[in-house]
Amino acid sequence: METTESNKVKKLMVVEKEIHLLMAYKDNDSVLDIFIPSYSISMLVRIAAILIDRKYYRFSKKNHLSKYSTTDIDFMINRVLIERTAKINSYFVWTNENKKRFDLVFLQLSEAFMIARQEAIETAKALEPRIKQNDPFLKDYEIDIVLNPYPYIRGDREAAETVSEYLAVDVLRNVWDIGHSGNNNHLMNLKDEEIDEIWNTPFCYYDPAVLKRLSDDTKRSKTSLGYAGIMDRLLSSHIWSDLDILSIRKIWADVEVKQQHFRSI
Repeated sequence: METTESNKVKKLMVVEKEIHLLMAYKDNDSVLDIFIPSYSISMLVRIAAILIDRKYYRFSKKNHLSKYSTTDIDFMINRVLIERTAKINSYFVWTNENKKRFDLVFLQLSEAFMIARQEAIETAKALEPRIKQNDPFLKDYEIDIVLNPYPYIRGDREAAETVSEYLAVDVLRNVWDIGHSGNNNHLMNLKDEEIDEIWNTPFCYYDPAVLKRLSDDTKRSKTSLGYAGIMDRLLSSHIWSDLDILSIRKIWADVEVKQQHFRSI
C-alpha cells in the first residue's frame, strides 16, 4: 500500500516532467500554445508553484532550473498563470451574489488603504520638522503604500499558498506615495472625498469593466465612487482571475518608509 508521502513524490515527479518539457520549448510559442491549454487548472497551479519556488531558490540551492535565467522562468510562470486565469474566467459568471462579494472586497481594500494613508501622513508629519531643523542625517524621505491582497487558491494546499503569495506581491504596489518635495501640505490636508483629485478618478468616469461588476446599491452610493484604481489593477492583471478577486481572504497593508541622506562631493 502506497504511503501519502510516496504519492506526493510521484505527483511531484509528474509535474517536474511537464516543466522540463515546457522549458525545452520555451522559445516555441506554437508548441506552448498546444501544451499549456491542455493542462487542468490544478495542474497549472502545481506547475506555477514549482516554477515560483525554483525561481527564488535558483541561486541558493542547485536545481534543474538553475540553467535557465530568471527572465525565462518569469516568462513561463506568466504563461502558465495566464492560462489558468483564462480557464477560470471562461466559466465564471457575474451573478448578483458575486457582485456583492466584489463590493465587499472593494470596501475592505479601500478601508485598508485609508488607514495606511493616514499612517503615511502622520509619519510624514513627524519627519518634516527634522528636515526643517537641519537634521544631520535626514535630507529627504519617501513613503509608499503597498496593499497585498491574498486570494484563496483552489488546489493542492502547498502549491495554492505559493501561488497566492505570488499573486499578492506587487499587484498593488505604490498605490499612493508622499515625499518631502512637492505639495506635501496639500496632500496631508486633503479631505477623504478629495483624494480622487490626486490619486484616482471616480468610478463613473473610470473603466467600465469596474463599474459593470459593482452591484446597483454600490453604484448608487456616493461614498463608493473613489478608489477605482485598486480594483482596476486587479481586473486588468493577466494573472488574476475574476474569481481570485472575490476569493481574497487577507489584506496586508504596508507603509514603506525610506529615510534618505545625500551630499555632494
